[in-house]
Amino acid sequence: MYLFVFKDIKLLEEICRILGKKSRECLYLSKNEVVLKPVLPKMFSRFLFVFGSILFCFLIGIQYFISVVDYPQPMSGKPNFHLVVAIPFAFEVTLLFVGIILFIRFFLVSFSFMSTIPKSVQNEAKNLSDDDVLVAVPDEYCLVAIQILDNYGLHYVTKKVID
Repeated sequence: MYLFVFKDIKLLEEICRILGKKSRECLYLSKNEVVLKPVLPKMFSRFLFVFGSILFCFLIGIQYFISVVDYPQPMSGKPNFHLVVAIPFAFEVTLLFVGIILFIRFFLVSFSFMSTIPKSVQNEAKNLSDDDVLVAVPDEYCLVAIQILDNYGLHYVTKKVID
C-alpha cells in the first residue's frame, strides 16, 4: 500500500473521479482520522426489503387475527377489521424495526471499517498537519495515482507501507 500526502482537497475529488470504482479500495484520511469521502456504495438492501414486506404482512395478519378471531368487539355495526386502520399501524411498526436494523448495521459497519485500517496508516494520519490529506492507495493503483498527481504539478509525499 502506498501513502500519498498532499494539501489540495479538490485534488482528492479529481482522484476519486479518475479512479472511478477503483477509488472504493482507497482510504482517505485527515489528521483526525476522519474518512473524507465515503467509499461505500449506496446499495438496495434486498434483505431489508424482504424483511419489511414479511413484517408488514405479518402485522396485518396479527391485527386481523386479534380483531376478528381472538377478540371480536361488535360496535354499532362497524366491521371488526378494516384496512384503513390496519395499514398505518403496520407501516409505522415496519419502519420502526427496519430503522432499528439500519441503525445497528451503521454502527457495526463503522466500527469494523475503522478496525480494518492498518495501524501504520493510522499512525501516519496522526502525524499529518491540519491541512494535509492522506490517501492510502493499493499497490495496483499506485501508478495511476502518481500520474494524476504529476499532471497537476502539486507537491506530494509518497511512502510505501507494508502490513
